[in-house]
Amino acid sequence: MTVALSGCAITDSGTGGLEDVTVAVEPLIGSAAIYLGVGEGFFADEGIDLTINSLPPTSKAVVDMVAAGNAHFGLSDTLTLMVEHAEGVPVKVLSGAYSSTGNPKSDFAALVVTNDSTIASITDIQGKSVSSPSPRSLDETVVRGLIDDDGGNPAGVHFIKMPASTTIAALESGEVDVAFLVEPYLSWALDAGHRVLAYPYIDYVNYLNVAAYFTSTEIAESDPDLAERFYSAVKKSMTFAQNNPEAVREVFSTYTTTAEDTRESLIMPRFTPTIERPALDKLAATAKEHGIIFSDPDLEALLP
Repeated sequence: MTVALSGCAITDSGTGGLEDVTVAVEPLIGSAAIYLGVGEGFFADEGIDLTINSLPPTSKAVVDMVAAGNAHFGLSDTLTLMVEHAEGVPVKVLSGAYSSTGNPKSDFAALVVTNDSTIASITDIQGKSVSSPSPRSLDETVVRGLIDDDGGNPAGVHFIKMPASTTIAALESGEVDVAFLVEPYLSWALDAGHRVLAYPYIDYVNYLNVAAYFTSTEIAESDPDLAERFYSAVKKSMTFAQNNPEAVREVFSTYTTTAEDTRESLIMPRFTPTIERPALDKLAATAKEHGIIFSDPDLEALLP
């Protein structure tokens, strides 16, 4: 299977009678479904020659690419989409992408502490430092919501921005007290002897839509046929990924350098196109309560 990686702007010329289309994603385990969809021919079946741009380092960078017209579609975390939409960025969600597993004892994201840490509960995080991929992130919002739900006060938590690649080292050095890790970093941390404090996505709300596929409102309104064909292909891709976890593990090696033994232990997200509106309503309320979003997001306009 060959998957194109490119930083090129949108073009209209087709290949073999297919329409050239670009999607921007981060190189995360949750992006595996769309790589599988290309390999399985789901996009070609819909008349799409899909280029996957996996260069954006953050969800916001993905949104910026799509909003600027440098990609037709994108894969972003749901809170970033809420924040950007609330600030006037013209984006439209087409489909869910992946969510928490729903298993309270296993998920692809966890709050991790060193094995000898005295932190034993969510409330113990008050006054401590927690890693965050970016300010006003989904992860930060979920942690604040968890502390609220546990009867604590999240105002005293110190969120420290750092890339995932340095988070385990920061935990071990004491730069942060708690690391918010997703796969494969979660597996690496557990292999190093650290322990899970909580599975925040699951503990916060059942089946949280962590990420979603989206497009610009311009494409959604001016080319609904393309948007529908992309949705059809991505829906098939997610069904295939959900039903073929070994294929997910294999394709993950084509766009990351994760070793085979780690790939075998990866905990998968739940690949699903379904939008869990109650979960997103709660996420939006928590974000507004803590000043991450300054007004109620218009979910009716943002979501399908």
